[in-house]
Amino acid sequence: MGELSIEPMPKALQIELAKKLLQKHGIDPQTVDLEAEIDETLRFDENMKNLSKKLGVPLTKKLEEIQREKYSDEFIEQKYDELVREWLIMEIGEDEYYEILEEIEEREDVKREKAKKFREEIDQMLKESMEREYLERQQRLTQLVEYWEQLKQQGVLFEYLSNLIAPHLEGEQYIPVRKAVLLVLASHTDIGHHRCRLHLLLHGKPGCGKTEVIRWIYDYLAPHGIKAEFVDAVRMSKVGLTVDARGKEPKPGVLVKANKGLALIDELDKAKLEDLNGLLSAMESGKFKITVGGVDEWFDAEVRVIATANEINKFPEQLVDRFDFVYELKPPTLDERKQSVDKLVDQFFGDMDIGRPAYELAQYLSYIAGFRPKCSAETREKIKQILKAYMDLRKSANITSKSYRNFELSIFRITYAYAKIHRRDIQAEDVIEALRIKDPELNTNETVLATLYAIAKGLLKDFKVNTP
Repeated sequence: MGELSIEPMPKALQIELAKKLLQKHGIDPQTVDLEAEIDETLRFDENMKNLSKKLGVPLTKKLEEIQREKYSDEFIEQKYDELVREWLIMEIGEDEYYEILEEIEEREDVKREKAKKFREEIDQMLKESMEREYLERQQRLTQLVEYWEQLKQQGVLFEYLSNLIAPHLEGEQYIPVRKAVLLVLASHTDIGHHRCRLHLLLHGKPGCGKTEVIRWIYDYLAPHGIKAEFVDAVRMSKVGLTVDARGKEPKPGVLVKANKGLALIDELDKAKLEDLNGLLSAMESGKFKITVGGVDEWFDAEVRVIATANEINKFPEQLVDRFDFVYELKPPTLDERKQSVDKLVDQFFGDMDIGRPAYELAQYLSYIAGFRPKCSAETREKIKQILKAYMDLRKSANITSKSYRNFELSIFRITYAYAKIHRRDIQAEDVIEALRIKDPELNTNETVLATLYAIAKGLLKDFKVNTP
């Protein structure tokens, strides 16, 4: 027969029964450290047999006699409780046996009642603490919303929020980059069949801060609930951007993991050709196709891409065309490095936290996440006039060399994100802001700007543009 599988009695009950058993055998329980001698993982009879050997007293003799007389080996496990009860009643008396059981039960009831009371008190404390934290968060959010509204009324909200991004980078070249990053962050999802997601590509020689931008997003924004996946050249070489279908189970790459979030890709120029094809599809349609085991499978990858590259000359033209923003960054000049010394010293040796602004930015992105700007019929008409006037007045921008996706549709996406950042419906002026971001040279052409704003304000309703 195998080992008995009977659950041991509670240790407290074993100790009380052992005291009575020792007394019946003429042993003072005070002379035995029952707390140490009784193993709570063993049954009562096993503990008593061990104690019998140590004390040289046959504590379990009657138990063994009853077992031999009344129970066969195959029924010992089934009848164990009855056997032990009969033995103990014979040894210490029926009344005392049940008194001990009642005493232990009452003691356990008291413990349970105390534990229940403590649990209730702790639950109440946690509830009150959570309520306080919730109220404090709501108060902080209310204060932040009031502050953001003031910034919006003053017309500086967009600049303020963009300056929260990667604050440790010094130099004018990062100003448009920060604005582009903010717009990408705000372009949460697509609407119907229209892609609203924006994409950003940063390229340039090593040491110009490209990676610093996306690392800041991943290291400081992601912990505050902004979904983001980061991949560099080393990880791309192992798993890839799309799906690794070499094993029995396809392993998802960064594009699948970043679905509905940000795909932060460092050194995109080192990606495999098949990954670039998948990236093209994901950036446009939000999904891509991979052949797994001879069967075509589609994977959801509705991502917003922020990528870096040292060289983009070898990229397929259609890939660069998918990016709404493409910025070439350059290593800082000597003067720029001198300007950054103060900030670098404070960061390294002081208490300056470059991640501190990320909390506020994450709060704001959460605040606008579900907002969907609308565009009135009147605003749509003004937008049409503004775009036609821009095309006529800015012929040097060489718009015909750009695709509809990279110019007109990109302007619409930027306009939508810009209005969303301000948490209001689309205004005609938003299209001008999108044009200024898309075409930086427009900012130096006061005549064109004045004309476009006059159209937006309805002051040039009959403005004539050249049409074919």
